Amino acid sequence: MEDDFQRIEERIKIAASAEDGELLTFALRNNCDGAIFRVGMVNFGTTLLVLVGVIAMRFYLQKKEIEFDLDEQTAQDYSIAVRNPPKDAVNPEEWRDFFMTNFHGSHVTCCTVAVDNDDLVHALVARRELLKTIEDSLPDESEFTIEKLKKTALGIESKRNIFQRVAAKLFSGIPGKVRKLVDLNAKIIDLSQRSWPASTIFVTFENEHAQRLVLEKMLVAKVDATKQNTNALADQNLLFRGEHVCYVVEPAEPSTIRWQDLGVTKKEVAIKYLATGFVFVLLAVSFYVIETLHSINVTFSAFAISFSNAIFPTLAKMLSKVEKHANEERREVWLYIKIAIFRCLNTVIVILIITPYTSTTLGDKDALLSGVYSIFFAEIVTGNVLQLLDIGENFKRHVLAPRAKSQEAMNLNMRGTAIFLAERYTNMTKLVFLAVWYCPLYPGVLFMSSVALFINFFIDRFSLMRSWKPSSKLGRSMSTFTRDFTFPILVITMAFAAVRSWSFFTYDHLCSDGSSTVGQSEAILQSSDGLHTYKIPGIEGMIDDSTTTVTSGVTLAYRFCSKNSDWMTTEQERLILVYGTFAYAVTGGILAVTIVIIGFYMHTYYVASYKPTGDAQDIPYSEVESRKAYIPQVKSDAFAFPFLACPVANIKDCDLFDWKDPQKPTYDYYDITEDSRQLLIDNDKQIDRSLAVFSQMLYCPPLCVSKNETLGLDQSPFRHYQVDHPLEKNLERFKQ
Repeated sequence: MEDDFQRIEERIKIAASAEDGELLTFALRNNCDGAIFRVGMVNFGTTLLVLVGVIAMRFYLQKKEIEFDLDEQTAQDYSIAVRNPPKDAVNPEEWRDFFMTNFHGSHVTCCTVAVDNDDLVHALVARRELLKTIEDSLPDESEFTIEKLKKTALGIESKRNIFQRVAAKLFSGIPGKVRKLVDLNAKIIDLSQRSWPASTIFVTFENEHAQRLVLEKMLVAKVDATKQNTNALADQNLLFRGEHVCYVVEPAEPSTIRWQDLGVTKKEVAIKYLATGFVFVLLAVSFYVIETLHSINVTFSAFAISFSNAIFPTLAKMLSKVEKHANEERREVWLYIKIAIFRCLNTVIVILIITPYTSTTLGDKDALLSGVYSIFFAEIVTGNVLQLLDIGENFKRHVLAPRAKSQEAMNLNMRGTAIFLAERYTNMTKLVFLAVWYCPLYPGVLFMSSVALFINFFIDRFSLMRSWKPSSKLGRSMSTFTRDFTFPILVITMAFAAVRSWSFFTYDHLCSDGSSTVGQSEAILQSSDGLHTYKIPGIEGMIDDSTTTVTSGVTLAYRFCSKNSDWMTTEQERLILVYGTFAYAVTGGILAVTIVIIGFYMHTYYVASYKPTGDAQDIPYSEVESRKAYIPQVKSDAFAFPFLACPVANIKDCDLFDWKDPQKPTYDYYDITEDSRQLLIDNDKQIDRSLAVFSQMLYCPPLCVSKNETLGLDQSPFRHYQVDHPLEKNLERFKQ
């Protein structure tokens, strides 16, 4: 605090006496006496209103979650997931028979066995993406075979000069891509000759009552499933294969499952925490840039804060790519944590640190409150304008799309901006956090925050209908995390921010207590006897040039003081007592509730519990219009639709997919399991039908009366089919 006071040179002026030239030091004292008990209690009432609003919002959100869940039937309402299957339990028929035998009257309509073949799937997707870039780089009339590609690559390399060879080290051309393709082919062939362990089993029943019955009867604590405590199950017939304790839960929606990330190791969990910690490194960089700009102009720093808040979600999404999450809901929550930490600290704390303490309540352009106003103005204008302009996607739609060489390339440019729920939630959190932090000193921020949220709502609604691309159907995880953790943190922040704000008045570190010892940090020195007149230089933006008269023994002498107790008035002390008591009471209550919530989550690890949401609906799964199945698929930024990571020849006409490519009559083009099979055949490798190379999806509608009528199950993970798409024809001609 003392250093802060001393580095504000414009607050200290030295003037010479007009009579004898004696020097005297003057310090600027703030006249704003805001810590009045009546004013503070108005803010206290606002805090109570916010607390009541948060509590009401929590119950309202909980109620709406149930209403939304019951409003539409989805595959999640009919399905269960086995998180710990035996590694060799890769036959979906075995799982179907297990549930239909032990739960009489329950019909298994779909069963998906997901295997932990992430490396193979990633290699196949990377191969498709590489093939697409090679095809786009070659003339349309080029013969697209591996032998022709090798000859083309050799021809290109032989014609390169020394500069082109150096550039080829940095930018991979056709020769480099062909070499990478050969390496990928070899890797896929090797991985396709392995048997992969089962990671998760998804079972969808024909009615919701069967799903709830299974969840209730097979309910075990996670610790019992981990230790395979067979005594945890009351009915020993529910042990899979007579010995295995299954950990059964309700899965997320099919469209949110990240099939390539179902198997998460402890190392990958550690990476997730490290990636979140890296946020503070980026925050330090942002702090340095903002501080530099703030020293030039406070408006520059405000727009720098808004700009960094706008671009950080992109960096956070890049960080999330190195993490593994079983479904999109978990990914969104972790993304929300990263963005919320950065945006709240970057918007609120950084500006507080770089602004001098003694400039908090001043009215000049470099003061803290002026910076807060500039931040709100920038947030209302900058973010919304950039969102409306949508420069990147508009450039794709109006410039790149009309010039695309294929329908698929045009579709990619017309997809729209990817929307992340975490980003929208953090935008709200940031504005509310900024408002509750500064509302004691600047009550107008509550109205500015309301205006900003109001504008954001309509801008988001416009973007949702016009420019954003469709997103996955997410569950209640984000809403639950917000109401259980974010809202309480905001209330605690508001209470303690008020205590801090009221206790620091008058924000000048000046005390006039004559009994205190005046040391080296004194602000005004005692003058000698007699009457002295001093001409004090003006302070730009604060006061004009002035003249004052000092009489020894009459004029108060001020000193620097660092403790609140040295300058607080009686009203200020009463106000701090009320606010402090409230802050600690609220914090204690919220922490108690939070501990109970955390304890509940920990309790589920040791003690099994299941409580269904709402009443079961008497609507069969096969009659749900929007029904979708748990079909393994992997998204790629280079393709408009995801790749299928399981054989789909027998289920491609069953209307179980949540997407359809209008340019292709079937789903065969997106089936990457055929790529693996074709590579093995082209390289004279024997196909072992006993290996579990890919996930399997079994579809057995209610009309099925025997195993022979079951759809979707193939005796081999590979199948042959005819294709008529140019790229797929090229894929078939690849020889190794």
